[in-house]
Amino acid sequence: MMLLIGGPMVLLGFVMLLRPRLMWGLASSWRFYPPAKPPEAHFKLVRVVGALALIAGLAGVAWFLYMNRYDIGAFLRFGMM
Repeated sequence: MMLLIGGPMVLLGFVMLLRPRLMWGLASSWRFYPPAKPPEAHFKLVRVVGALALIAGLAGVAWFLYMNRYDIGAFLRFGMM
């Protein structure tokens, strides 16, 4: 379960960390007409939240790997081997 949650969180964290404007475009740009630009503080906050999501996702994946270190079936079920 932690792998199913942690994997997408890692991906989302990378996108938020590297491309905060893309995240704003997907999540909030449709609300404004005419198109408005958010303040730079918004992008900094998105990067901070992205870093936290990345850390949480990596922790979830690490927890999955640690808890299943002796269970080869867990890796086979998720296609890791």
